[in-house]
Amino acid sequence: MYFDHSTTAATDPKVMQLRLEMGGAAVDAYWYLLEQMHRDERGICVCDAGALRVHCHTLCTGEDELKTWVSAMVSIGLFEQNPDSGEIISPRAAQNIETYKAKSEKARSSAKARWENADAKRPHKRAQSGGKQNAMPTKQNKTKGSSALKSTTTLPATGGAAAAGAAPAVAAKNPVCPLCQSKLYRNKQTAKWECPTCYDTFTDEQIGGGSR
Repeated sequence: MYFDHSTTAATDPKVMQLRLEMGGAAVDAYWYLLEQMHRDERGICVCDAGALRVHCHTLCTGEDELKTWVSAMVSIGLFEQNPDSGEIISPRAAQNIETYKAKSEKARSSAKARWENADAKRPHKRAQSGGKQNAMPTKQNKTKGSSALKSTTTLPATGGAAAAGAAPAVAAKNPVCPLCQSKLYRNKQTAKWECPTCYDTFTDEQIGGGSR
């Protein structure tokens, strides 16, 4: 929150005239009002009784004296006053405010454009990410699947299931999945080989002698 202040402002002809006619306190009031205009980004209405009292309290001066100073500022050309509303504004402050607003609007437009471009790209990234996840299970899912399948191999089998679950000669060869080459696990209840990655099942005939 600042505005350009020339190093020759103290010797500006209009400021010097205000100092000669009204004294140094009037110059102090001028810079105070100029700062308020830049801060609020608008002119100041000195006709408002409440606002006038606040300004006078800040400047440690009386209302009549401040009004006299403001009239001198307008007469000298430091401020311009709206005849209808009584609002005063500095041409310099008005120009600075317009420049600041233009820069702020440009910055907002640029930021909005960046966000819109980012939002437009996100669905594409999500689609790519989703495709990869569907194509290749995560390590965590593989671990969970492997643990679940391992647990089924330890369940006791009875009757015909136990007989069917007797491991054939191929079990000693560490069979692997024909699709993804992951290690297969024997399900003694179904007498089939199960893949923890593809979640598919195979018979002895389907895996043949495939092993690693």
